[in-house]
Amino acid sequence: YHVYQIANLSYLVVRTGEQVVADDTHPALHAPTTARFGLHAEHRVLTPISHAGEVIGVLGVSWRRPPSADDRAILRLVAEQAGGAIARARLIEAEQQARQRAEQEHTRLLTVIEASHDAIYLKDLTGRYVLINAAKARMLQRPPEDIIGRRDCDLMAPGFWEPAVDSD
Repeated sequence: YHVYQIANLSYLVVRTGEQVVADDTHPALHAPTTARFGLHAEHRVLTPISHAGEVIGVLGVSWRRPPSADDRAILRLVAEQAGGAIARARLIEAEQQARQRAEQEHTRLLTVIEASHDAIYLKDLTGRYVLINAAKARMLQRPPEDIIGRRDCDLMAPGFWEPAVDSD
């Protein structure tokens, strides 16, 4: 029952975005319930944790004495810092998930390229091979690792490489 009542206060903080200060006379904080759980605090401060104008959590602190205005101001600062930290953590998590999805897509693309019977390759702006599949490597009669980073003029005799470059 006590946890449910605290949850109602937390909901109030989330809904209003305002700090709530309650003592054991508050309907949601009955002294007998508090004593039953071995809690000796008589006062609670519930402070919204916000980021970019959105309440993303609640910082709850229990006190044996009534919290001063300075105490409440410090809690607001702590909640503000926590909001920034939570937002950064969420961004880091989203970035990690995006990186993981990109790696999966990259692996899938390489699998399709390598499985193709058609010659597939990529060259940079200087004409160096940056990716080549087995079919193209067979055409050049070299293993892929001997081709990557090289240009057609490094791999073919004069008279043969010029048409290859012209067709790119």
